[in-house]
Amino acid sequence: MRGVSVFDTCRNGVLGVDDYVLMPADREMVKYLFVLDWFWDEGAGEVRPCLNKDKVLFLQRLLPVLEAVLASDEVLFSVLGEGEGRKFKKTELGTRLFDVLHGGVLDFPRTYSDYKFNPFFDLLYSYLEKYRIIESMEWVRCSAGNGAESLSGLFNDFVSGMRADSRSVDFRERVKNYRRSVSKNYKSLMDYVSSVFVRHEKVQVLRVRLSYASQGAMGVSIKTAGRHRQALLKELSRGRLGPLLGYAWRFGWDGSMGWCNDVLIFMSPCLSKTDIELVEFIGRLWGSKITGGVGVYYNFNESKKEGGLGGLGVVRSMDVIGMEGVRKMAVYMTKIDDYFKLSVAGVRSFGKGGL
Repeated sequence: MRGVSVFDTCRNGVLGVDDYVLMPADREMVKYLFVLDWFWDEGAGEVRPCLNKDKVLFLQRLLPVLEAVLASDEVLFSVLGEGEGRKFKKTELGTRLFDVLHGGVLDFPRTYSDYKFNPFFDLLYSYLEKYRIIESMEWVRCSAGNGAESLSGLFNDFVSGMRADSRSVDFRERVKNYRRSVSKNYKSLMDYVSSVFVRHEKVQVLRVRLSYASQGAMGVSIKTAGRHRQALLKELSRGRLGPLLGYAWRFGWDGSMGWCNDVLIFMSPCLSKTDIELVEFIGRLWGSKITGGVGVYYNFNESKKEGGLGGLGVVRSMDVIGMEGVRKMAVYMTKIDDYFKLSVAGVRSFGKGGL
């Protein structure tokens, strides 16, 4: 048994519930970012919003640009020249905003009960609609004279309105409340992992993504997917693979693969099986016994070398590199909520086991 781990040397209040910490490197590390799309819900008999990872990186690119625009007082748009020769001009920050809006996915809904978005995105989309910005952007290239003057005024009013709202007490409180839960989940998972490694000098760390074959995914309801996860974790808790030290999971939609559980598992090192074999056993158990043949899985431990994924396999509590790999997985499982959260009554998107 250990009395300290590497995690205890790097916390020092950084993970306070009211603090919000998402380093640039963490933003880059969160690669599995999903945006709203649609699917046919057979049970409900309607088209419903879902998450589609084909539309990656848009919100991840947008958020830092939007935050920079709102934090600045710079006039982003103006005209250059005189008379009818006047041309629309953008500053460097204005160009960044134009570029990310031009290259993004701007047609997904903002207000659906299944998802709650970062308040910054709600603010942006309300003003995009109010000023009809996307349609107006198409006229910029061919604008001149009074047209250029009108467009620069329109875009500056758009930005000024967002800035004024973003600096209100009400908006700041909304952002604080939204991000508090993100920090809470991150802190609780880091505390949980730290407790595991304080108790055990060596831990077998496994990561597996559990979802459904595309041909059967649409027939699995959100409640059924939750029951499947609970059934699997119950099997593991019975010691099917050896002593289970703990686990954490993230739940969401994964496009054609349906409802998906990303599960992080902590076990005592197994002498008879490698970490890859252990995950394969879990995957086969999921695919056959738990889901009745419709479940599929992805073995992160098998690809850890090719993908440069640290923190998998046997990790020692004082292994700085290994523990940083575990921390990055904790970032993925919790801080992606900085962009949007699954928000369905009675359904949790994140959880962990007891100790």
